[in-house]
Amino acid sequence: MAYTVTGRGQASDEDDGTLTFTSYQAADGTKLTLFHKRCASAARAIEFLDRQIKRATKVVKRSQKTDRDHNVVGQRAQILVVLAGGEEVDPAVAWTEGSDYYEILSDSLCSILELERRLSP
Repeated sequence: MAYTVTGRGQASDEDDGTLTFTSYQAADGTKLTLFHKRCASAARAIEFLDRQIKRATKVVKRSQKTDRDHNVVGQRAQILVVLAGGEEVDPAVAWTEGSDYYEILSDSLCSILELERRLSP
């Protein structure tokens, strides 16, 4: 599936750090948002992941994040979230790779998993 970048930006997060985002639209019209945060260390990235998991409506699965060679590169969680001001529960996948934190949000878990595969080392 092809993805087109439809927007980019950044905002301050609760740590007064920078959280960047990239908006995508899949060929089938599905919209996705990728968030990225560069943390001071791998431990800080996992702490940030843990805070996001605590805010989730439900944790579907938590596991180690592996690269294509099956080496562990961080932590991963598949969660359900309610976006600010919203009422619907949407899937999200969040993970760490070293000191980097990533999260993909969309209303389509299949699209999230496909984009995650494309972004993973």
